[in-house]
Amino acid sequence: MGMVELPVRCTVVKLKTGETIMISPIDFTPVQQAEIHGLGPITHIVAPCLIHHLWLKKAVERFRPREVWGPPRAREVLKDLTFTHIFGLDRWPFDLHLPAAFVEGVPRLNEMVFYHEASKTLVCADLVFNLQNPKGWGAPLMLRMMGTYKRFGVSRLQSRFMKDKQAFEGSVREILKWNFENIAMGHGDLVVGHGRERLQLALRERGFSA
Repeated sequence: MGMVELPVRCTVVKLKTGETIMISPIDFTPVQQAEIHGLGPITHIVAPCLIHHLWLKKAVERFRPREVWGPPRAREVLKDLTFTHIFGLDRWPFDLHLPAAFVEGVPRLNEMVFYHEASKTLVCADLVFNLQNPKGWGAPLMLRMMGTYKRFGVSRLQSRFMKDKQAFEGSVREILKWNFENIAMGHGDLVVGHGRERLQLALRERGFSA
């Protein structure tokens, strides 16, 4: 309804092995497209959760990747999209350089998160938000309700959508074993430095054991 402008981030990772992986494609500008093409062919495109898929089809048509990956239940929920692989059913081939983890307990999202070891960066979609400069007339009200107004935090929507708190907490404990320092989330400013500690604090603030 135009209340809040919600920025969306796509992360593109070029691995040492030569593959270039696009996580959560967006509606790219011509400048962004040129920057991406400068990295070489996109070999893999990933929809990281069940709600970050709006521009997936357009990105697949534009970049023609070798593989298209979706989160668990993507073929059941996103029937208008075509996935060559599904996390949980197929083995993710980049565990050495870009391992993936499934955030259990929130089936409406079924989010996959990734750890880019070379840059010590956690890549996620909706696990956390960091909207430091929100825009839109309704931003103060809406984002305060979600607990993410001008601050880094876990949205209250995680709790609203959650079906299994114990499974969720087990997942985040596994994620926190990664030695990440930075966080690239789907919505908001990058976190540079102390990302692991900040994620722990944000989870505890929302009442989760981490």
